[in-house]
Amino acid sequence: MADMHASCFEMRIKLYTIISYIQVLVSVGGNDLRSCVANMMRRLMSDSLGEMFSYSGKTINDTKKLPFSKHKLCRSVHVAARKLFKDATDDKIKGLMCNWLQQAKTRRTRRDKCHENQSVTMTP
Repeated sequence: MADMHASCFEMRIKLYTIISYIQVLVSVGGNDLRSCVANMMRRLMSDSLGEMFSYSGKTINDTKKLPFSKHKLCRSVHVAARKLFKDATDDKIKGLMCNWLQQAKTRRTRRDKCHENQSVTMTP
């Protein structure tokens, strides 16, 4: 009996955590679906972490990527985006997440280069 109560309690905590993530993601918002999904992804992970994932976990350029679609956070982005944009489809949201993950390395490289240039110009 105690095991059943413990497992119910654990399930409630997991559900509460997912609902909390969705509420936070909804609060991030955006002007349109694209900016909304990008803002949500930025809130969930850095570009460095994003480089380790692809949506489906395929190997890209001889690099094995982790599948983002298997994480509950992925589903949370879908749910949050559909709460904000009623006409959003899962395919459209998936495509936007795929694009965000694919561009993570470019964003990180560009940001690192910008920081490098700033530190060179600030050196007396």
